[in-house]
Amino acid sequence: MEVLRQLVMQDKHITSFLQEIQSGQSATQLITGLTGSARPVMVDALFEYVKKPIYIVSPNLLQAQKMVDELAGLLGEEHVHYYPADEFIAADLSVASPELRAERIATLDCLARGEKAVYVIPVAGLRKMMQPKEHWLQYFLQIAVGEDIQIDEWLQTLVEMGYVRNSMVTTPGEFALRGGILDIYPPYLEAPIRIELFDTEVDSIRTFSADDQRSIDKLQKVRILPASEVILTKAERIALAGRLETALATSLKKVKKQETKELLYQHIQYDIELLQQGNLPDYVNKYGSLLYEKTSYLGDYFVHDGIVLFDELGRIQEVMDAWEREEEEWFLSLIEEGKMVHDVKPAFSLKEILAMMSQQKLYFSLFSRTFAGVSFNKTTNFSCKPMQQFHGQMSLLQSEVERWLLGKFTVLIVARDKDRVKRVQQMLEEYDIHTTIGNPTEAGIYIVDGSLSSGFELPLQRLVIVTEDELFKQQAKKKARPQKMTNAERIKSYTEIKPGDYVVHVHHGIGKYIGLETLEVN
Repeated sequence: MEVLRQLVMQDKHITSFLQEIQSGQSATQLITGLTGSARPVMVDALFEYVKKPIYIVSPNLLQAQKMVDELAGLLGEEHVHYYPADEFIAADLSVASPELRAERIATLDCLARGEKAVYVIPVAGLRKMMQPKEHWLQYFLQIAVGEDIQIDEWLQTLVEMGYVRNSMVTTPGEFALRGGILDIYPPYLEAPIRIELFDTEVDSIRTFSADDQRSIDKLQKVRILPASEVILTKAERIALAGRLETALATSLKKVKKQETKELLYQHIQYDIELLQQGNLPDYVNKYGSLLYEKTSYLGDYFVHDGIVLFDELGRIQEVMDAWEREEEEWFLSLIEEGKMVHDVKPAFSLKEILAMMSQQKLYFSLFSRTFAGVSFNKTTNFSCKPMQQFHGQMSLLQSEVERWLLGKFTVLIVARDKDRVKRVQQMLEEYDIHTTIGNPTEAGIYIVDGSLSSGFELPLQRLVIVTEDELFKQQAKKKARPQKMTNAERIKSYTEIKPGDYVVHVHHGIGKYIGLETLEVN
């Protein structure tokens, strides 16, 4: 929403705030007062001003998704990337969503290449143990029509990148070689890729349907990313097996119960043998700090001059503490069941993350407060009021409009789409609320199309944002709960009643049961 961005950036106080961030004068800054959609609006202005990557850390998936939706409406989807990590490592291992994994892979590649965008990351993604950025950048395949391809090297690399060979490609993460045709189904693409070869030369590249195998579109070149977030070469798998053997020997000395020792040896030795054969065990992620000789985290993929913004640090600290307690209990249960070795670190703590992070850090918080282990060079407070819900009460809206106009505010009403803009204007005119469609040139009431979840008021900037839902959406009426009868018996089956019996329906009241009738349907 270019119009909203321009309004925000016209204010000298906000411009001064953006200039200070761009200069890097404050390595850590607390930003208070902003609520609801005011936060993504400020991020939108910041991204436009500094023209460098911004990394937003959210406390959970729900808040992250809300931020993604808001920013996509403000900046455009092409400038917003989402890294939807599972919030608890056990869930990441057992019920990981293929769709979320595909989105993480695509975002991870953008991060590694330093693409200028806004990245939204639940803090669960920031604490994960990962391969180094340099390691990830080694693993992609790129080819264009007319170029030669070393097919044996490609097949080996595809396996290392997490793809599974099959006779025919039907699901994401598979590849197949039939004659001179190489099919690959990257999980982050909507359709698989077909590379047709003439000897070793690429004759054509197409997308095709996995259902009927028919071609869809022609491509001149293609870039294939990994199908997995964990990439281990055969040599790295053997090295991991060696680290597991050492950890197993240490754990066997610590375990006292003979039964647990036997189970531990059985489970871990099985994984070791798979790795020695060049295969990956199921749930290999659980080995966390053992996976790579040098362990990294997602922050290592950020560019050095990028800006990291923690959205509600207090909440982030709370969820991190809760996860660490839960994971400690979970790992102890795995050790007791003989399914895990000792001294494996599953994830980084918030304290470790902040210590490793060299980028400029901003912290959103509704109120000014202190946070354990975090100090600020500066605190910037914004006076921001959440917009009230009018629920179609036009008299209430009229009184607010009078106040705004008297105070020479610029009021921006955001309608859902261009078709709704004219309709909203007509509805307001019926109540003598005069508006202008288009970009504001002076104080007044304007209507534009856009997407915001909530409005807000910035009194010092004399700016008001109101969404269409806040104007007209009716408050949902609570359904009356049916009264419970203390002297009634619940019927378990219709066979308990006979024709002529009186019954009480929970919604319709008293009636006489006259029997069942079978209806024939033509």
